[in-house]
Amino acid sequence: MCKNEVISQNDMQCDLTDDYQYLSDISRGGLKWPTDFLVEVVTQVFIVFRIIVSKDYESRFLAVSYQKTVLMKLSVERLIACGVVVGECTCGASMLRLAEMALSSTCNIFLNNYSKNARDKCSSGKQKGKRELSTLTK
Repeated sequence: MCKNEVISQNDMQCDLTDDYQYLSDISRGGLKWPTDFLVEVVTQVFIVFRIIVSKDYESRFLAVSYQKTVLMKLSVERLIACGVVVGECTCGASMLRLAEMALSSTCNIFLNNYSKNARDKCSSGKQKGKRELSTLTK
């Protein structure tokens, strides 16, 4: 029953026809689509994530030992404050509980992408410095 709260049985309706057409083509009828509830949960977590990695908070966020735990706690607080997790599933589970099930994976995705982007920036800067050094020594 809870699955119906996060995965839609219907195809996604989308105004972006070019982008949607690609997803529709690769789906072949088997792709699962999120419900509005799940999209809102992920959106709110993304908002929190963008704030904590902004230039105002990034250094403090990186200084803590458990970044994922911090992101998850702040995300839960935002979901509650925005009223996203009001009500219950048909099985009786709270919507907050359903959101928490998606939080771990969502936070992992955002944090992993952040780490990869940071690593890419760092390594591209090193390569640029080596190129400049080799050009100057020629």
